[in-house]
Amino acid sequence: MIASWERGGYDVRQYLSGWFWLSDGWYWLDTSNQDIPVSHPDFVESFGLSQDSASDMALYLDYYVGRIWFDLMEIVIPVLEPLPELFVAWVTAGSWNCWVEKVQAWWLQQDQESALDELVSDNLNIAKRWWNARHLDMGYLSAGPSIWFWRTGGIVTLEWDTRACFVSGVLCWVESNGRQTFSVSEFKREVSGFRDRLAADMRDRILEVEALNLLSQTQVEDLWRQHEKSLSQEGRWEGADWAEIHAAVLQLEILSGISMEQCKPI
Repeated sequence: MIASWERGGYDVRQYLSGWFWLSDGWYWLDTSNQDIPVSHPDFVESFGLSQDSASDMALYLDYYVGRIWFDLMEIVIPVLEPLPELFVAWVTAGSWNCWVEKVQAWWLQQDQESALDELVSDNLNIAKRWWNARHLDMGYLSAGPSIWFWRTGGIVTLEWDTRACFVSGVLCWVESNGRQTFSVSEFKREVSGFRDRLAADMRDRILEVEALNLLSQTQVEDLWRQHEKSLSQEGRWEGADWAEIHAAVLQLEILSGISMEQCKPI
């Protein structure tokens, strides 16, 4: 149920008139191994994140479902862009993330005021953008899990890592890492199914808001417009220049002395 009262001087109509705020709920990814991310019980208890820590839902992300929807839409187009074989090899071997971390650590040890700094910075931005575009952004969390999607041929791979995420020394998530594959059509079907479920649930919530008679007709109409716009949103991606990216990687290998072949998964 949606609250229909005012409390502490806060006008609940400010909340009711925003589609994003109305999308408050629980969400997770249902993988073949387990649901991810799932909060570690110690984390929930330590930070008092649920009034009922015994509830199964207490372990799931309690936030605005609109957030993960928008972030998913940002990556769908790049995810559907197939990776070249060389990049697939780097990712599947676990070398890419290891190499980026080592190069960035090396960079931080260099003189940030030197001409080298700008050269490294520019090449790192070029080198990392393709992979960042396939990363499901969870930066709104203090220690968000790492979740990526990428495509090779007709297969989309989901990779996740919820290990070693701590807040104030407390482990955030039930530790897990792994991969799951889908056909491209299955991936599209999952995205479409999520949209349909979100659309249906949000339609019910907006109808409930209407029944409260707390918003003006103009506000209600705007809420429906937000609904349509939010569910039709798509990210922007002009495609990757793989030759440019490869050249940036090679330049960074020369500058840092850290080669991709030297890197092993962490």
